[in-house]
Amino acid sequence: MLGIDTGSYALKFCLSEAQGKDFALLRVGEFVLFPEKAPLTSEDIRLFFQRNRLPREATLSFSHPRMVFQRVSLPEMPQEELENTLQWEARSLIPDEENFQVGWSIVGKNGGKMEVLFAAVPLQEVERYVDVFSKAGVRVEAVEPHVTSLVKGFLGLHPEFFEQAFTLVDIGFEKTTLICFANRHVLLSRSFGWGMKRVWDALSEEFHLSPVEAFEILRRGESAAGVPYQLEEAIPLASPDLVSELRRSFAFFQAEFGVQVLEQVFLSGGGALCYPLRRHVTQELSLDFQTLRPLLLGKDSIASERFLAALGASLWK
Repeated sequence: MLGIDTGSYALKFCLSEAQGKDFALLRVGEFVLFPEKAPLTSEDIRLFFQRNRLPREATLSFSHPRMVFQRVSLPEMPQEELENTLQWEARSLIPDEENFQVGWSIVGKNGGKMEVLFAAVPLQEVERYVDVFSKAGVRVEAVEPHVTSLVKGFLGLHPEFFEQAFTLVDIGFEKTTLICFANRHVLLSRSFGWGMKRVWDALSEEFHLSPVEAFEILRRGESAAGVPYQLEEAIPLASPDLVSELRRSFAFFQAEFGVQVLEQVFLSGGGALCYPLRRHVTQELSLDFQTLRPLLLGKDSIASERFLAALGASLWK
């Protein structure tokens, strides 16, 4: 299946096929969208698929500012009643919207109560995005929450963690998402508005760089050797909010779920590949972040951090 991560910085794709309980990666790539560029169009997608000779069926990993991913405790009830209840719950959390696409997983039952992890996004937003792909001649087989794709991608690379606890910190371009996982399901996830665009903006403002120049500086920062001095100076300027939010979240995770959820903390997203940012956050939090296993494409080894959600979407069944 072709999985596409519909990020704000780039469209990332993974094409994989099942091989028993494992998978084989067939293709991987991205289409960079500069922040100043106009919104993604059907023509952009059509040309992208044509140039990369991609199949015309895909699963989308979708995120939106008005998307809710939350755990709630409810009385046990039939599936139809549960959907109506979650629709009502979504309307209470996202005002001025009536119709939602809702997905859920029952993660536990006890004493007539059930713990439900659900995702909801305004249906109009999903339909609008699917329509852009449809007009490009792409059949969207499924749309799944970005958090779900991240977890599936992680477990695809690290299946042994299905029975263990871990925390995943995904530093994207516009936002950072934290996922706390244990007992075979997501315990909690949250997102906040810090992304690599903060570093991008700091580079542009402090050193008067063009978007292309800032992009090149960020890419050069993915190697420990020869990190640009501009990036070394921009990271401390841009990262205080990131550090404080991570510190606050980790303290809550530990208080709520125990220290074991912080014994294995992984970084993903484009921010995980920024060497000076990773080093800075590690030092500020006094925490050793684990490294994701790479993607294997034939004899080539590819950093998986940027493609984790696309990989998860490609494993859709």
